[in-house]
Amino acid sequence: MFIKPKKALSLKECKFYHSVPLPDSSIITGDWDLTKCADVYLGNMDYANKRVIDVGAGSGFLSFFMEQKGASVVSYDMPDGSYWDVLKYPGHQPAMHTKAHEEYYNAYDYTHEKMNSKCKIYRADIYKDLPEELGEFDAAIFGTMLSHVRDPMLVLMNILYKVKEFAVLINPFVNKDHNGSTFYPGQNQFERVWWNIDYSTIERMVNSIGWHIADSYDVFPIQNVNLDVPKKQKYRSLVIERYS
Repeated sequence: MFIKPKKALSLKECKFYHSVPLPDSSIITGDWDLTKCADVYLGNMDYANKRVIDVGAGSGFLSFFMEQKGASVVSYDMPDGSYWDVLKYPGHQPAMHTKAHEEYYNAYDYTHEKMNSKCKIYRADIYKDLPEELGEFDAAIFGTMLSHVRDPMLVLMNILYKVKEFAVLINPFVNKDHNGSTFYPGQNQFERVWWNIDYSTIERMVNSIGWHIADSYDVFPIQNVNLDVPKKQKYRSLVIERYS
């Protein structure tokens, strides 16, 4: 079942993962700023009249950006902060709902209202098959989220099974010559990074389920969070397409 966005939220109830320009020409600063590189971040693809699933939509910048480009978007995310993957070991604490995660969803709802958006919200366990009610999609966007899940292969299979044309995978490896995927989660229950997945590994992963890398782009989002001075970071956007 799609979730109805909340109305009449205040900014103090919100936390923005991405900076977002609003219709009144104001810009809300988020943890990351994609406003100058969103087209490249999304693989320089044409989203007009495409039905798109935005996986790990967070506060929604990419969903709203694609909608403005003519897409019909489903913003897909976890039900709440308790669904983060965690390591289980003697003495570990179960994951719990976090205020920050609720504030990201509030930011999505706040922007949804300000933009008079028609984007739909769906939240469910990423390791379960997409329900039939969601139907099929022309495209999928995987932000920088593959490194943040314990089983990125299962995530790709569950989503791409319902995608007909293309998907964009964004990862922080520098270039296709970077070799070696790395596993490095800590035992902190709020640790969010599981993998550094290199180009060749992603290529083998998508090839194994009927997709291939069609194009790739360097992209330079601006990091605002955890820095005294904002800084450009180098990421890579991969466009993948189904084998014909």
